[in-house]
Amino acid sequence: MKLGYKLTSVFLIFTLSIPVLFYVIGLRNQDENFKEIALENIRRTEDSFHTLEERDTKILSSALEVIVQDSALKEVYLGKNRERLYNHGQRLFQNLKNKYGITHFYFILPDGRVFLRMHDKEIYGDAVNRISFQKARDTKNPAWEIELGKTAFALRAIMPYYNAGKLIGYVELGEEIDHFLEILKDETNSEFAIIADKKYLDRGDWKSVRRAARLRDNWDDLEKHLVLSSTAEGGMAAKCFVEDNLERVEKGENILQQLQGNNQTFMCGGFELNDAGGRHIGAVLSLRDITDHVAIAQKANNAILRMAIIFFLVTFTAGILISRSITKPILKLAEAAKAIGSGDLDRRVDVTSTDEIGQMGTTFNDMVEKRKRVEEALIESEKRVRVLNEHIVNMLMAMSHDIRGPFVAIMATLKLLLRGAYGKMDESVANTLKDLLSRVSHLQGIAEDCLGKAHAVEGSLKVERQVLDLREDIIDPVLEELSSDIQELGITIDNRLGAIPAGTIPVSANKTWLKVVFRNLFKNAIKYGGKGCTIAFGFEDHGSYYRLNVYNSGKPISEGDRDKLFTKFGRIVTETKDSAEGIGLGLYLVKEIVRKHGGDIWYEAKHDGSDFVFTLPKGAE
Repeated sequence: MKLGYKLTSVFLIFTLSIPVLFYVIGLRNQDENFKEIALENIRRTEDSFHTLEERDTKILSSALEVIVQDSALKEVYLGKNRERLYNHGQRLFQNLKNKYGITHFYFILPDGRVFLRMHDKEIYGDAVNRISFQKARDTKNPAWEIELGKTAFALRAIMPYYNAGKLIGYVELGEEIDHFLEILKDETNSEFAIIADKKYLDRGDWKSVRRAARLRDNWDDLEKHLVLSSTAEGGMAAKCFVEDNLERVEKGENILQQLQGNNQTFMCGGFELNDAGGRHIGAVLSLRDITDHVAIAQKANNAILRMAIIFFLVTFTAGILISRSITKPILKLAEAAKAIGSGDLDRRVDVTSTDEIGQMGTTFNDMVEKRKRVEEALIESEKRVRVLNEHIVNMLMAMSHDIRGPFVAIMATLKLLLRGAYGKMDESVANTLKDLLSRVSHLQGIAEDCLGKAHAVEGSLKVERQVLDLREDIIDPVLEELSSDIQELGITIDNRLGAIPAGTIPVSANKTWLKVVFRNLFKNAIKYGGKGCTIAFGFEDHGSYYRLNVYNSGKPISEGDRDKLFTKFGRIVTETKDSAEGIGLGLYLVKEIVRKHGGDIWYEAKHDGSDFVFTLPKGAE
């Protein structure tokens, strides 16, 4: 009987442990659940932020369309009388400021110098170097960006200014984005702050702005960053909007810390802000009240605990009542089960009754018999599967050797021949070997392209970077790989990197994927440029990033299909070529890789060809 009570006690402890275990797990997972909720809120907030950015960009662009079409204003601008233009345009500027919150209004000369600031006419003649202006100048199309100015973040849009088809300058509008925070606060019931990196700001300018607005000078609140604006100060906000959290956002984290105070629980999170060149310039931090979520989770945990107590009491009472009548037969079943578990499949229990316990014994014996037959069948099946697996493994190993071995041997032999390992050879033979080596390398490139396209379609493209040299590690190998096609078609390559020493153009990139980018762009240039065309590879150093382009002198891509250039399965159509030859994933993959590296890419149609332009952040120098 002592053993029966022990068995009953074990059963009771086991039944109690299940709900208690759920309770403990619930407590441990509570923080993770809160983080998941907060992370989803941060993602939605970031989406809302960019939606506001897109909305206000459309407002700025619409206003620019009206301004550049105002013939009276254009006539005054062409007169180049700054005072007259200022007086003529002030009413328009004030209307835009009052209705749409536009705070910046520029007239810029074709050479990039400011002719007039409507918002500050005393400052003019300085050169505009913003990336949005450079893009508008290069593409002759409208451009926009979020820029960190001297004292605030501003959304800017710029549009080329024409008269009778001739470029006469540029018009730019901008607005400070502080009002985004109030809109986000109303949408999410959270507090927000826009914070910038101090190295892009001026101490004196900030002090003057705060004094003029009769606000406290908060420059020294943080060591490396500055709170430009926020919807709350002090309390929990002061604990959230701190230096450590900014540094964590810069490292790519979104959920920062959970805060407690005044019987409330808050979750602090954020996302970073980058300018059009991919440069980190600041962040948006949020403080969300999750007290209700905590209360709901606590109620659920308390309910589980109460259930555990009730379940234990009921089980304990029932166990005492039935232990005497069922413990002994169950012990026999347990002993038999233990023997069977040790491998004795010939063990059976004695069935001496026809009640439920007897039926359990009969079912138990039937189950053991079936298990014995199944295990015997499994043993036989395992033998067969083992043999089959050996055959499959051997077959796969052979296939791998058959596919990879010849190419490795061929490339090694070709390189040895070209290095003169087997004596001198005729120039025509050497050229043939070079061509063969190029084509074998080309096959490797096709394999890399196929792998990249598969990753792009399923959305699993990952970029692990290292510091590489753009010419030595990327451009030269790709051009060598395509040299046979270039020579056969009589294509001229104008490579501006030719005069730059190898090892002096660092980029932070994934070697395989960046080669895929240049391989696709050069192959497209060859394909659509055609026989005898010129392909030019351009290169400009813009400080923190490179501006590159691949141009071909073939026919431009049709205007109706340019919007589909970088889309998945998009078709490319020229006057002489059609993308039906491929599946339309090359340029989509190129854009995905460039963006994963922190850059951007776009297409420019030329009167005598096509140009693909893209940016790429530098590596460590």
